Amino acid sequence: MGKLKVLEVLFSGNQDVYKPGDTIYGDVRIVVSEEKGDIRGIQIKCVGKSYTHWTETEGSGDDQRTVNYTTSHKYFKQEVTLSGAGKGEKNADRIKLPAGEHRFPFQFQIPSMSLPAPFEGQYGHVRYYVKICIDRPWKFDHHAKRLFSIFTVKDLNYEHNVLVPPSHQIEKTVCCLCCASGPIVVHGLLDKRGYVPGEHIFVSLDLQNNSSRTIVDITVKLQQTAHFTASYCGRTHHREETKKITELKLDGCEAMGSMNYDRMKMLIPPIPPCTYDNCPNIKLEYCVKIEADISGTPMDATMKHPVVIGTIPAFQHTLRDPSQAPQGIAAYAPYAGQPISVYPPAGQPGYPPTGPPGYPPTGQPAYPPAGQPGYPPAEQPGYPPAGQPGYPPAEPPGYPPAGQPAYPPAGPTTDPTAGLPPPPSYASAVGGPQEIAGKKGAFGTVMYAPQYPYYDPDTLYAAMGIPQGVPSADGGLQPPPTTTQPQSIQQPPYNPYPDEQKDE
Repeated sequence: MGKLKVLEVLFSGNQDVYKPGDTIYGDVRIVVSEEKGDIRGIQIKCVGKSYTHWTETEGSGDDQRTVNYTTSHKYFKQEVTLSGAGKGEKNADRIKLPAGEHRFPFQFQIPSMSLPAPFEGQYGHVRYYVKICIDRPWKFDHHAKRLFSIFTVKDLNYEHNVLVPPSHQIEKTVCCLCCASGPIVVHGLLDKRGYVPGEHIFVSLDLQNNSSRTIVDITVKLQQTAHFTASYCGRTHHREETKKITELKLDGCEAMGSMNYDRMKMLIPPIPPCTYDNCPNIKLEYCVKIEADISGTPMDATMKHPVVIGTIPAFQHTLRDPSQAPQGIAAYAPYAGQPISVYPPAGQPGYPPTGPPGYPPTGQPAYPPAGQPGYPPAEQPGYPPAGQPGYPPAEPPGYPPAGQPAYPPAGPTTDPTAGLPPPPSYASAVGGPQEIAGKKGAFGTVMYAPQYPYYDPDTLYAAMGIPQGVPSADGGLQPPPTTTQPQSIQQPPYNPYPDEQKDE
């Protein structure tokens, strides 16, 4: 791009996930090889929106035409001019950037409102981003974009019957000419109706094959269905997109045979929760689809179990009255002040400590170990005498002493996070970063993967005292079956939204 060598948006701390009400701090970094003087202004904006778009062919013959169905819904848009004039000031003087590196600090506060999770789909998306534009009259503008994810809350403890195991039974009769063999009976059972990423879906199956056909295999898959809505000239049309999130393959059985599977588990990867109630043009739903492949016929035995994906897991002792579910921004109250971290396994750097709230566990930053700088040696000035307030007690973790601020109170509590497992970290969506197409003048390639809440499975189940093993015939625990995940559930690296360029 000639004189322009670097144009990028940097977030403080390289943070990628924010909560409603948070402030985004950052810098715009520009590097030019020689003086650049064709600039009217440098503008930056912070945007959150949902967008749907596709084309349809209407009419026939000479009247055939391509129609663009589009809907854009903005949640927020904030714009600031960092240097020079705004785009509307047509007669403003030009500004110059001398050769070298230039930094322009910025900050935006995300509105305190309920927002849907980011999402990338074939016919639309929900995106949050900060975009910098070097405005050049009568030329293509230079621009760059940095996308980020929004922390969303879906507390499964408020869902109706979330822990009631859904079950379903189907009977399939396979016909051959005028004769029908006995029915194929499949009974499927899940352990509950709601899950969070990092949990396992435990699937139990009973197959009775009373037919003369072989059951080749049984496929259990978690499916995501996205519903898109877009309009043209007052007409509203709909599209759907179904993706396989994860899959479990099980053996079938011979004719007149049977098979039984008990609590086979399937891990849920990082995926968007069902938090699109306030999104007018995109909705998400999930189901567990069980399919028995019957040899010699395309008519398989199939059943579906709808499930809810949330961000806070539900357990028997944490269930709450659904009628008391907090609405809007109030749902974020349990997470006020909690840091947002990127997922690593428990015990690795960056994993949120699980000690008492308000006090760093021993060995964590801000807790100076004895003998280290910042910890006064015994009997030295600044070290409280034994028995005096502030003297470190000899007891193990639990400090500060009972009754002091930040000490977890004993007995019943109204804390909304009481009894919950450690908070989740954030992990990239299945498939990792994908290229986000931009309009002409975009500087560099934008790679992006939405970040979603993800619980470390071992830590989650250990905290709740739930065994993960799969029972075997001899009463022991056997390894779980292999599950396969698709390479990507992200949008392909092309731009199906040509009209959106006008708005971004």
